[in-house]
Amino acid sequence: MSSCADIFSAARSTVEDVKYFIEEERVDVNTRTNGEPPLVNGRTALHIASYDGKDEIAKYLISKGADVNAKNDIGWTPLHQAAADTGHAEHDAGKLEVAKILISNGANVNATDSRGLTPLNWAKTGRTRTEMQEYIKSAGGSSEVKISSEVTLGSVGKFLLNIWYLVLGVLFLIIFKDPAMAVILTIVFAIAHVIIKFIIKLIMKIVN
Repeated sequence: MSSCADIFSAARSTVEDVKYFIEEERVDVNTRTNGEPPLVNGRTALHIASYDGKDEIAKYLISKGADVNAKNDIGWTPLHQAAADTGHAEHDAGKLEVAKILISNGANVNATDSRGLTPLNWAKTGRTRTEMQEYIKSAGGSSEVKISSEVTLGSVGKFLLNIWYLVLGVLFLIIFKDPAMAVILTIVFAIAHVIIKFIIKLIMKIVN
């Protein structure tokens, strides 16, 4: 029997503790945290093991079907967790090995979080972590914040899009001098934007 309260605390402990919850308690390897704020929820045991640099635990969880590209509530994948600097040397020591394990098992090296940031962006924060940065780059990682087919980039993109609609509304009002017409045309443009996004995503699916 594990001395840990749940699989999440076990993910910070030992492989044996994690095995107990997976193999004895039959806990779903991809079960997610759902605690009280300000904790970030939606994390799996693999997120936690990755953040703490627990390479053996990460390897075991993946062997049991852990999703290497699962995103938590702020869009972080386990690779984001591995790339981020904890500020604790004992955790950071195993993070490079965790990153290698994740990427070799199909982790998306350029996955973006809710702010549009990639694992490489996070590897560049905090203390200098040259090895992690170089490894992620060598695996095809980028720190360029790319605009997706959805034309928005996190909250900043949505804000700019709303500003654009506001400007359109004002322009239509100036041109037609009719508030109702300005509102209708702005709504038409917003609907057209949604349709164009859908078509672009459909084309990208077909091409890929």
